[in-house]
This record gives sequence, C-alpha cells and structure tokens, in this order.
Amino acid sequence: MSEPAGDVRQNPCGSKACRRLFGPVDSEQLSRDCDALMAGCIQEARERWNFDFVTETPLEDFYHSKRRLIFSKRKP
Repeated sequence: MSEPAGDVRQNPCGSKACRRLFGPVDSEQLSRDCDALMAGCIQEARERWNFDFVTETPLEDFYHSKRRLIFSKRKP
C-alpha cells in the first residue's frame, strides 16, 4: 500500500522523538570547547611527530640535533 503524497512528513524533527535532551545549546561555549580540544590535539600531535601541523613544517628534534653534533665533530 502506498501512502498519499500529502501525508509525507517534511520535517523529521516534528515528531516527539526528536528533542533536545540537555536543553538549548550555547554555541559560544561549544565553540570555545571545540577550540580547546583542537589545540590540545594539535599540541599532542606536535610532540608525538615533531611536526608543526599549523605551519606544516618539521620541528627540530633530538635526532637532528645529535646528528648535527656528530657531523660537526668529525674531522675531514
């Protein structure tokens, strides 16, 4: 059995099942929370990979500084 075209619901949130469970959303606070979470993720990735993902440049790390120290001590 097909439903008549006039009975099709246009708004899926018009039903009782679609509700805000925790009240209205504070978009400014949500934006601040997302920015803080993103900054923490970027810092964690920066420390883990020795790469600055914001400027897309590799960072100076322990191995590069050791390699420079070793090569600078070699005598030609």
